[in-house]
Amino acid sequence: MIKHLEEIERIKRDYATYLRHAKGQDDSTIDKARAAIRKFEESTKFKPFKRFHRQQAADFKAFLERQKNPSTGKALGITTVDATLRLVKGFFHWLAGQQGFRRVLTYADVEYFNNTRKAGRVAHAQREIPYPSMAQAAHAFQATPFETEFQKRDKALFAFFMLTGARDGAVASLRLKHINLDQGTVYQDAREVKTKAAKTFTCQFFPVDPAYRVTFAAYVTFLRDEMLFGPEDALFPKARIAVVQGQGFANTGLARTGFANAAKLNAVIRAAFFGRGAGHLAKDVCALFLAGEFSGALRMGSAGIFGVIVELLGIRIAQAGFVTRLACPPKKERFHRAQCAIDGGFRQGPACAGVLFLGKWSLNFMAFSMRNSLKDLKSLLRSKRKIASVALSTIVISRPLAARR
Repeated sequence: MIKHLEEIERIKRDYATYLRHAKGQDDSTIDKARAAIRKFEESTKFKPFKRFHRQQAADFKAFLERQKNPSTGKALGITTVDATLRLVKGFFHWLAGQQGFRRVLTYADVEYFNNTRKAGRVAHAQREIPYPSMAQAAHAFQATPFETEFQKRDKALFAFFMLTGARDGAVASLRLKHINLDQGTVYQDAREVKTKAAKTFTCQFFPVDPAYRVTFAAYVTFLRDEMLFGPEDALFPKARIAVVQGQGFANTGLARTGFANAAKLNAVIRAAFFGRGAGHLAKDVCALFLAGEFSGALRMGSAGIFGVIVELLGIRIAQAGFVTRLACPPKKERFHRAQCAIDGGFRQGPACAGVLFLGKWSLNFMAFSMRNSLKDLKSLLRSKRKIASVALSTIVISRPLAARR
């Protein structure tokens, strides 16, 4: 169990107050500094700062080299290591001037947190980031549906990014009053919009494919005329969650508030390029079942192998054990899709189901009997989540077996 010393926690709190009021840094920057200091404490096994020795700085560098990125499982990037060292160095530089530390910590000791010159140049080098071409973006945009209110929001979001190139954090905080369709402008007011460095400015729509502007204008008109959104309502609202009888918590439409951050916006754009969401896929495949497209597919029994290949929205489903390459959205979104798909699949009928586990680079197909309970299935999913390469997303496609016999 980690022992938190009162003196150490007071010091870190004083440093956070110094960053906020003396340096004018926001909470996100302060949180990064706290996380970096926490890593240093882990490397020293939470020794008091008054027992600091310059060798701890050297050991901290070796400690960072051994750390793994929790998302990728790879070693920390050079940029991450360099930023962590700079944050910890800033803390000890401040600490060296505090009462009670001037004898045990000198500014010369703080210099031992410097990264190597070679690693520093590599960390600050400018690199080109791969991005889709205009033709690829147009293809993904055309394949995005525009039927339900959520689909309209997602496709309009895609169009808005193409029209403005705005920062995702700023887009998440935009309101309807900031949009001027007649002039083709967006007023990013730093008092309400999360712009970079809190700058206020007006941006003009780019001269891109007119389809983007037509789609975005139709969406804004839909919000104002049909949904009766006001100027203070969010431009891209989140889902309204409510309790539905027989379903539990479910999406009941668009709320009037926006997202707290840009995570969902990034997930929407990824889904546009990598295929539609789990809920859409389950709905479409269930519709094919009901239309009789899979007659005979389940004749081998509920625990048998699906003997058909479905090419649906760019995702191929084949026999059990079939593996293919597929890029997937972030982990949080995949687990969220999994839960939504499970709930939707069981409502369709718990007699038989196909469970698709979309791994980070693979797609594994399984078919099993739904005579087992929902509790057994959730236990299976929990066990799969412990494996990093499997159970990143789950789609449940349900069809009563008795209806096919």
